[in-house]
Amino acid sequence: MTTSYVSDCNSNATYYDTYSFIGMYCLPTYEALSTFDSSVYDSFISILETLNSFTTYITDIAYAWEVYLIVVVSGLIFLTIYGFFIKFCAGLLVWVTNLLILLLLIGFGFYVYDYACNNYVDGEST
Repeated sequence: MTTSYVSDCNSNATYYDTYSFIGMYCLPTYEALSTFDSSVYDSFISILETLNSFTTYITDIAYAWEVYLIVVVSGLIFLTIYGFFIKFCAGLLVWVTNLLILLLLIGFGFYVYDYACNNYVDGEST
């Protein structure tokens, strides 16, 4: 066994069969454990997998900090431009939105009328 990375988990230092986990830990095989130890083992494995995923995420952020900085700065710039657009064009935006809603309602009404004319018999109440 080594301290930085595991090279051999089945050395004479352990009294049971082990295997390499993530290349960093020597863990006992599942068959070598009792029932109680198996439940503890499952919990331990899930914690190790979570920690490994977390460290992977943090490492990715550390490697790509320039990209995150560019995204944050460009987002703030676009947010400022959008805020000014909303401030100076709010009246126009409200009128355009009302007109679009009116046209959608008229279009949906025509669609329902056309569907009813094509699929239902005249004079039938159901």
